[in-house]
Amino acid sequence: MLVQKASAAQKELVLEGRLQVTGVSKDKTGQFSQGLVSAAQMVARETGSMCEAANDLVKGEASEEKYYFHKKNIN
Repeated sequence: MLVQKASAAQKELVLEGRLQVTGVSKDKTGQFSQGLVSAAQMVARETGSMCEAANDLVKGEASEEKYYFHKKNIN
């Protein structure tokens, strides 16, 4: 799952112009690592958001939809 998220994050960085695609193998490894780190950060943020939504749900301050939205983003 993390590798899939890393690939998606890497593509997003390329589309945003924050990451350049080159033909050099060493650069590809560095770019993949950067994508992997970005994906891990995204999963961590969504996990935190999911926990907050679950807490709000238990307290009656949020709907199940909010919880499932964040849960879906992690999968």
